[in-house]
Amino acid sequence: MLMPKYILLLFHAVIVLGRDVAEKAVDINDVVVNPAVTNTSEVVTEKEPTPTSTLKPSPETPKTTTSSTTMVPTHDNVTTPSSTAAPTSVSPTTLVPTTSAPKPEQWVVTQNGTVCIIAKMDIKMNLKLEEHSKDISMKVPKDAQVNGSCGVGEQTMILTWGKNSLTFLFKANETLKKYHLDTVAININADNKTIPLSDGNITMFVTALNHSYSCSYSDPLKFTKNNETIEFSFSNIELVAFKKDNSTSFSNVSACPPDTPDIVPIVVGCALTVLVIVVLIAYLYGRRRTQARGYLSM
Repeated sequence: MLMPKYILLLFHAVIVLGRDVAEKAVDINDVVVNPAVTNTSEVVTEKEPTPTSTLKPSPETPKTTTSSTTMVPTHDNVTTPSSTAAPTSVSPTTLVPTTSAPKPEQWVVTQNGTVCIIAKMDIKMNLKLEEHSKDISMKVPKDAQVNGSCGVGEQTMILTWGKNSLTFLFKANETLKKYHLDTVAININADNKTIPLSDGNITMFVTALNHSYSCSYSDPLKFTKNNETIEFSFSNIELVAFKKDNSTSFSNVSACPPDTPDIVPIVVGCALTVLVIVVLIAYLYGRRRTQARGYLSM
């Protein structure tokens, strides 16, 4: 009959467990009896507060700062904008004066790379047309186109501007070692009509070979053809023909004869002579008159 024996052991264990609980009864000082509760079985037990542990601050340990260098990768195509914008300076605008190409101051004739004629002068023309009874004045421009030929005994210089052309023919005399302007020919456009005029054997600007000619002005050149008259005036003349070097300068300059005619010194001399004679006569007359007064006073 084992079952009653196991029941008795279980019952004995419950009694022992109850005894242990009774021995661990709560102290009477810790029991609070609520007067409002009539039932003595309802007892409120207040638990003691659980002590909280206060952690004391540990002494402050000095902080050590470790500086770490961070390498930033650089890229060739990345531009880092600066925080401060650089001031932009505006450069002042400089006005560049526009200058036209200078006009040539002299005409040069070359052939096969050799310079043979150089001319620099002012040329004015006055054309008189009898048919229309009017005058046409013209000046050869400094920028007239120039060409010509460089021969041994004859050389030409042709100036062209618009529909007009002017030709100079120079001849050399090897016997006299001189050269001169021999012929002038012009084709001038007037009233939509080209008028050709020329004159040969005029002998102007006579100069020794290998020398240049210089003169402030020359005598006018005038010739007539078919009731049409043209007159040239030359001034500030500098020219050389039959050159034998490639320089474009005037060398061995030969000045023209004095511009003053021979009659001028003669007139001046005669005037001074007459003045001297008049002064001498006045002096003699005055002296004689003074002596006559002296005799009368005595």
